[in-house]
Amino acid sequence: MKIHLALLIFLVTLVTGCTTFKVSTRDSKTGYFKKTLKAPIIEAKENIDLDSLKSLVVVDNNEFLIGMTKNLNFFEETMNLEGLERKIIAQNLQNEIPTVNSLIGLSNASKKFKPFLYLSLVALQRDRKYYAQLKLFYPQTGEYLFVSEAPYLYPSDQSVFYPLFNSLIDFLQAHSSYK
Repeated sequence: MKIHLALLIFLVTLVTGCTTFKVSTRDSKTGYFKKTLKAPIIEAKENIDLDSLKSLVVVDNNEFLIGMTKNLNFFEETMNLEGLERKIIAQNLQNEIPTVNSLIGLSNASKKFKPFLYLSLVALQRDRKYYAQLKLFYPQTGEYLFVSEAPYLYPSDQSVFYPLFNSLIDFLQAHSSYK
């Protein structure tokens, strides 16, 4: 019970941003967010051309995640899940895509609406420690293209989230013409 309560508190903190989650811009000299710290990449798809997949990225309904994703200056369009649902309704596809709140729903939307990537921040607990992961998912194939992980010692944008995004920058640069 204690573990579940602690995980719940961690998730609420992560999603609601109870600390100073400040959307940052990339430093013009380093190309990274704030500090040049990077989180380890624990999964990365090789031999992928991300230039062909950058027209749309969908993110969770989290203002920090939306802002940071836009400030990558890589994707042509960034929208949250609610925005995706609105576009699906506007094109009268809601009967074919009843939900986007699961990997299967995202896969259906990517195939029937238009191809996109899905970027999410995930909280997890392993061995009594907490971690944050940044995951880039390709719904068309059901594959995670990128997963980076940072220990969640204290909920902070600079110690946890900027390093996750800095690792994503490295991945984008390695697999596209992104600079």
